[in-house]
This record gives sequence, C-alpha cells and structure tokens, in this order.
Amino acid sequence: MSYNEFFTGIAIGFSIAAPVGPVGLSVIRKTLQFGRISGFAAATGATLGAGLLAIISIFGVSLASNFLTQEAVWLRIFGGCVLLFLGFRTFFTPPSPQEDGLWYKNFFSDCLGVFLLNIMNPMTILPYIAVFAGLGVAREHGAYLSEILTILGVIVGSLIWWLFLVECVYYFRRKISQRMMVWVNRIAGSILIGFGLASWASILFISK
Repeated sequence: MSYNEFFTGIAIGFSIAAPVGPVGLSVIRKTLQFGRISGFAAATGATLGAGLLAIISIFGVSLASNFLTQEAVWLRIFGGCVLLFLGFRTFFTPPSPQEDGLWYKNFFSDCLGVFLLNIMNPMTILPYIAVFAGLGVAREHGAYLSEILTILGVIVGSLIWWLFLVECVYYFRRKISQRMMVWVNRIAGSILIGFGLASWASILFISK
C-alpha cells in the first residue's frame, strides 16, 4: 500500500495554510487575546475548513471550478463584504484584557467563526481548486482510499501549521502589552480591509 497521497496531502495542507491571510490573522489574534486554548479553537476551525475544502476539491473539482467561474463576481463581492466587516470590526474594537480564563466562553464561537471564514472566502477556496486541478488530484472510480488519504493528509498538514503558529504566537504573548494590542488590532483590521478591497478589485481582472 502506498502512502504517497497522504504525504502529498500534508504538503498541500501545510503550504496553503502557511501564507498569512485572513484566517491566519484570526488565529493570531485569538491566541494573543485569550491564550493558547482559544488559539487552538481557532486552529481547529481552520483545520476543519481545510478538510472540507479538500473534500470539495477532490470529489467535485470540475463542478467546483465551473461554479467558481460562473459565480466568480458574486463570490468575490460577498467575500469582500465579509472581509471588510471583519476588518472594520477588528480595527475599531478595543482589546479586552489578556486573560487565559476567558477561553471557555468563546471556544465554540472561535472555532465556528474561523471555520466559516475559511470556507466562505473565495480567496481561500481558489488555491485548493487550483492545486488539486493542477496536480490532477480528482475523483477516480475505485480510488476511494487514495482520496481519503489525501484528505487526511491535508487535515494533518494544515493542523501542523496552525498548532505551530499558535505556539509561536503564545510564546511572545506575554511580551505584548495592552497598548500594543490596540495596534495589533488596528494593523490586523487594516490588513483584513485590504484583503476585502483586493477581493473587490480582482473582479476587474475576471475575463468576461
């Protein structure tokens, strides 16, 4: 039995998760604000989102590609609205005191929020479709084991990155004051707003 698909999935999951985007910023902020457990909750949501996107990409890469092509404008408008909303909310929301004991109040919402952000953002979906289509990883009759191994690999690879990120951020967390957290929120909010505007601007480059 070959496990090449599993290790390929790990590489895909890790490489797509690693670039810092809206999901990464959310994981970082949750870790800084509420500690390791809250960061793990956000990381869990990001990992589950990666797994779902891998399933969609493998079992319906043609259907997903056609849908993204046909509805590209509306998806990017919607994704831009989501990112702008999160960006302005992050920018203007004052940080609450760093307190590890608060994680339990928002564990589920942290996980669900990052999960939805991952699967609803077109700029997150497109890399999965592109990578799986480019590698020729699509559903083939009788290849269920290979498909499952690939999906599990994506989940493991994504999880490795998110846990690594949470631990790195948590290590430096104690060195960040509340005053610095204000600027962290402002910078993160500005970046999210930038992603939202970029999503809208990308509509101009969609071929008619």
